[in-house]
Amino acid sequence: MEKETNIIELIAATEKELLKLGYQPHQVKLYQRAWRRFRDYSAEHGETAFSEELGAVFLKGIYGWPNDSGKSTSYMRYAARAIRVLGDYKQHGVVLRGKRIFYRGWEEYFGETLEAYKRHGAKVGLSTGSVFRIEQVLLKFFEYLQMRGIRSCEALDCRIIDGFVKTLAGYAPKTLSVCMFALRAFFDFLFETGVSRENLQKYVPCVRNVRRRDIPFVWSKEEAIRIIDAVDTASPIGKRDMAILLMLSRLGMRQSDVVNLKFDNINWSACTLTFVQVKTNKPLMLPLPDDVGNAVIEYLKHGRPPVESSYVFVKHVPPFDQLKTVFMILGKHIRRAGITMRPGNHKGAHTLRHSLASRLLDNDVPVETIAAILGHPDPNVTYDYLKVGFKALADCALDPEEVMVNA
Repeated sequence: MEKETNIIELIAATEKELLKLGYQPHQVKLYQRAWRRFRDYSAEHGETAFSEELGAVFLKGIYGWPNDSGKSTSYMRYAARAIRVLGDYKQHGVVLRGKRIFYRGWEEYFGETLEAYKRHGAKVGLSTGSVFRIEQVLLKFFEYLQMRGIRSCEALDCRIIDGFVKTLAGYAPKTLSVCMFALRAFFDFLFETGVSRENLQKYVPCVRNVRRRDIPFVWSKEEAIRIIDAVDTASPIGKRDMAILLMLSRLGMRQSDVVNLKFDNINWSACTLTFVQVKTNKPLMLPLPDDVGNAVIEYLKHGRPPVESSYVFVKHVPPFDQLKTVFMILGKHIRRAGITMRPGNHKGAHTLRHSLASRLLDNDVPVETIAAILGHPDPNVTYDYLKVGFKALADCALDPEEVMVNA
């Protein structure tokens, strides 16, 4: 039987953990407000031990959360988050972050080590994308070390590593696999360079990352047209969004390659795009169709802020630096198109890449050609997209009567 956790003691311990993690005082006060109401509500009902069920009843009875309309106030969301934090701390002994909180105090102690590892990664042949993903994991790791008063990599041990890994509880298996790979690669680097006397990668747990076997989500041709038509090209941001969405849907580019596209990558006379892919570190040349090229020109002439930057796509708020992601852009126009997403459907930029591959397959384009268009160094990778080739699947369908005859 699970040991009961006293509500008052749990609230005190969780509040202490929030402060240790560097949460802002005004955020903690919002949590405290919800916790006080939860404490009083529990006392009125004769409850002293925390449970997820009690938390759910409290949120429904006091805040009306969740409700059938799907609408919520900031107080509702903070209350729900406050109860979820209590449950996380009770189960894992850590607070799982709702949003990323940047805490840069670690740079003084680990900044040089991080830069040295990034140079090492590039030297051993890791792609820019791989180095970037490893860096994002290490940023979280260094924040964790700084918040716990650890000032050097020489002080690392199995206990510290185990504590950090616990903060990743709740991540998807694929994300956990990437995090564990990043830690192992970094600890191997520390051992090779003599920073650590033992190779700490042996303390990093293994996470089995099963290769995706589900069918990738794709947009129908009609849905893709509705998303493009929903863009308001009368506004500067709309002109930028149109150029980006056409690159994603017509060329099948990855979002990392779109946001990293520079003026030097465009050959206007030859109507081509030539760039080194962030993910694979391999060069790729793509044709620049008229509609895509015209959308880019329209953005550059009448939409892009007058800022000196080598990147084609920039933010439209000061300081107008490089655009970092297109996820919100696609989501915005999905909503404007009035497309209802079912639970579990993905709406990331990669869905447009999947959709292009699916249409090419349905038009009998050879897999080798699709691999070249998508920039896959190994055509076998492209076979994932065969799962969404509906025409090909229909051709392979068996006649039920024939199966029964031959049974």
